[in-house]
This record gives sequence, C-alpha cells and structure tokens, in this order.
Amino acid sequence: MRRSSIATLLLCLSLFATGSPGLAQADREAGDDPLARMERAGWKIEQDGVLRRELRPGKVETFVFGVEGFTWKLRDLRSQLRILRREFAANPTPELRRAIGSHRKVIASTLRMIERARTAEARGQAKSPVMVCIEPPTINFAYDAAAGAKTQSRGTWANASADFGVYSPCGSLSEVPDDPEISGEVYAYAFAKTTVNGAETTATVTDGPRSGYNVSASADAGRNGGSPCESFAYASVTSSDLNPSSYSQSTSNESCPASPEPASALQATVYSDQPSTISQGSQACTTITWTVAISGGTAAYNTRLYLNDTFVGHGTTYSRSVCGAPQDVTLRAEVVDSGGQSGSASHTTTVEYFCFERRPGSGCIEPS
Repeated sequence: MRRSSIATLLLCLSLFATGSPGLAQADREAGDDPLARMERAGWKIEQDGVLRRELRPGKVETFVFGVEGFTWKLRDLRSQLRILRREFAANPTPELRRAIGSHRKVIASTLRMIERARTAEARGQAKSPVMVCIEPPTINFAYDAAAGAKTQSRGTWANASADFGVYSPCGSLSEVPDDPEISGEVYAYAFAKTTVNGAETTATVTDGPRSGYNVSASADAGRNGGSPCESFAYASVTSSDLNPSSYSQSTSNESCPASPEPASALQATVYSDQPSTISQGSQACTTITWTVAISGGTAAYNTRLYLNDTFVGHGTTYSRSVCGAPQDVTLRAEVVDSGGQSGSASHTTTVEYFCFERRPGSGCIEPS
C-alpha cells in the first residue's frame, strides 16, 4: 500500500473507525497504529484503499477509503445491480424494481464519495471537519449481514442492518467553509430465493440509502421452498466527511435443506400372557405378566406403569400374582417420547371366583 494511501487510511480511521464493532477489542490492545490494530483483528490489505477479512465462510467484512477504495466499492455495487436486473428479467416483481432503484441511489452516492475523496487527495489529505468546541464528536456505528437456511421449515432467509450516529459534546455540529459536516449514510439489502413447484420465487427488501447524523436501516427477507435456492444480505455504513470511508458486510447462502420429516404418531399397546378372564379358587393365585409395545414417535421413550392407578415402576414389562376374591386388575402404561409426544394404553384382566363344590349351609368348599 502506498505511503499516501496509508496516510489517508490513518486519517479516515481516526475520524471513523473508533465506533466499529470489529475494532472494539483491538482498540483495547497495545499500540496506537490503527492499521496495526486492524491487522491484529484479522484484516488483510486487498489493494490500495481496500481491507477485508473473512468472518466465516461466505461472510466477508470490507473497509474502503479514498478514490481506490470507493472505486472498488462501486464495482461491487454494480455487480450486485447486475444480479438484481437479471432476477428482475426472470421475475419482474415490484419489490425487485424498488431494490434496483435503491441500489442505483447507493451507486450515485458512491460516485459522489469518489469525487469527495479525489478532492481530499488534491488538498493533501490535510483538511477534515473541525468542531467549534475543543472536544471532537463521538461517532458510533454498527452493521451486520446474515443469511442461511431455515430450520423450522424448508427455505432460506437473509437480514441486514446498519446504524450510524454522531454525538457532539457541544450540542451541534458546525462545518469549515466548503467542507461537509460529519454525517453518515446507511444501506441494508436482503434477498432470498427458493423454488416452488418448479418455479422460482423471490423476496427482496432494501432500506435506504439514508443519510444524516443519526440514521439506521434494516432489511429482512425470507422464502419457503426447495432447491435450488439462495440468499444474500448486504449492510453498509459510510462516513461522508471530507475524507470518506466505508464499512460493509456481505453474506451469501446457497442451502435450504429439507426439514426433518415429522415423527409418526406415538402408539402404545398393553397385553398380557393370561386370558382376559381367569377363573380360580379363593385360595389360588395366578401370576400375570403384562408387556407394553411401543411404535412410532421418537426414541428414547419414558414409560410409567400403573396397577389399578397405583404407580408401580418404569419399563415395558410388569408381573404380579393375583390371589383371593374376584377382582378386575388393570395395568396402564403412560409413554412420552424424546420429541414430547405422549400416549397411553391399558389392559384389564378379570379374575372370577370358581366354586368347586357348594353345600347347603357351608358355602363353597375348596378341594383338599
């Protein structure tokens, strides 16, 4: 990077980069050189006037300044505009028409930034807006772009946001004659595209460009559908002072995986190894074993067993000896799967009293 470019970079950063969320941590590190701080934070010199860093695959942050930097940004914006026009030719929606208009406005303002940077370079990068009071203004800004595949349904989404604010300890900003006041421009753009029944469907949202001392922009787009699909988000914050500079962030996504098939309905059945009706004498006992069969739902399962409404344990099998007087014995199973589905089932066994011999005055006599 040329020495004159570095001088411009240091001036731009001194005016603008203090509010960058990406440099907040680096500012606390040792060293006062803004370029060194940016390199420690992962920024790399792309060309004169352009520094970039990859936050993750598909998500890139860019800082531009000076004529070379804004010329690079102009090419990037025109490339995005060509994509929008191509989408409009295939699917001429009103929202795509509005997005093209917004993008053209950003391109026009970028051309103005190039002229402003050229003026600053002609003056030797020495002049910048000053304050009437001693304390300089505080510039705060933030920007973010995100895009990805939907998780609750099949589809894709994108969102972008940008904020710029200037606080003056004097209460107002004043300008040097022929120089602009310190202000900012924000722009947010989000695009999502999927395929439904073989036809492409898109969502395109833009906000801005908007300029001022305290401005913000946000865009959120999403579409349900299948492959092929894509989404893209772009957020930009520009300081439009005499030495203009700009941060932007872009994210792209080309996936919209099929959402998992919903689990089938949970079903439970209880059966026993004994007939539904048992006949036995008053002193006889019969052991009954119940088994719980589970189908559907999502493993693992939690099963609670109740014998005649009394909790008797977990699991899928239970045994009990049934003796004495006639009675109904019911085992109920309540099942919950790992996905939260619940089901229940029960099985009732009737125990009858069988009299081997009945004598007058003696009742039923058991065999010896």
